[in-house]
Amino acid sequence: MGRLPDRKQLASIVSEVTRVMCDTVFVAGDPLERGESLCRRLVMISMQGDPSIIVVLAVDDDGAHALASSFFSCAPRDVTKSMIDDVIAELLNMVAGHISNALPHRCTLGLPRWITLDDLGRKNLDFDDAILFRSEGRIDLGLWLLEEKPTWVEPPAHRSHRAHRAQRAHRSHRH
Repeated sequence: MGRLPDRKQLASIVSEVTRVMCDTVFVAGDPLERGESLCRRLVMISMQGDPSIIVVLAVDDDGAHALASSFFSCAPRDVTKSMIDDVIAELLNMVAGHISNALPHRCTLGLPRWITLDDLGRKNLDFDDAILFRSEGRIDLGLWLLEEKPTWVEPPAHRSHRAHRAQRAHRSHRH
């Protein structure tokens, strides 16, 4: 992820949002924690640009309740699923917006959506170069930045040449 700010700077950018919102800061995570952080509830938002990035927030039930409780200033027992969904979507939108602002180019942000580990596995993502952050504080959160792998697109000149050859071959078979 060479086109992104370094991990320490990204952790600071993310923490600007979470420090105010839920008194939590993020630090670069240990790569060995990867498996554990993905065994939680996952919410993602896509950032289409150059590079295109997927930001994934991993949260367990206790963390989700604590986050909503902190955001809505209510007791964890009074938190509803709707409140959790709202606060996590808002947090993810704010984090992605701050990351986008730190990039030298603009990204188009998608909408937050709940996903599974299988959903992530089906995407064309670079897990080898992923960035993991973990929260420090009373709320346990994981945050992943995953760059979409570039897909090879045949240049128009090659497509038209190949199409022309196919047309000739088709005509020769008809005669």
